[in-house]
Amino acid sequence: MSTDTIPIRLSLAERHVLTHLLRNFIDSRAWELIRAGSASQVQEGAERARLYAQIHSLAEEQDGSLPVADLDAQRAELALWASETDVCVGEHDEGIAEDSEDKSKNGQERHDAIEGERETICIEYAHKCICERIVGQIDAARELVA
Repeated sequence: MSTDTIPIRLSLAERHVLTHLLRNFIDSRAWELIRAGSASQVQEGAERARLYAQIHSLAEEQDGSLPVADLDAQRAELALWASETDVCVGEHDEGIAEDSEDKSKNGQERHDAIEGERETICIEYAHKCICERIVGQIDAARELVA
């Protein structure tokens, strides 16, 4: 590993969570920008796709790394993803309240709907944790590089 990169250490479970986040939520964002059509959106999409590819490598490699030159951009993306999970958790928590009061569903249907919302909240929390873990490693590495 060169001085142009910093190591990012993730456990196997963390790499699986990161893969889930990327495949199910993040990958489509770059493609949406690229398909949007305007030159500036295509350029933004290409840049985000480049950054996402670096994060993908963390999910695939036991001993991954990120380029020092991209740390600020990576940190900003990961912090954004982490904050977005808070919004999603709030929406699903509201869904639990709505499902618990939904009289159009029988008891089992309400139970299943609430369990689905809780499962989604758990997944969102895991996504937030992995983003925050990588941000923490970026911050620690930046202190060493500075």
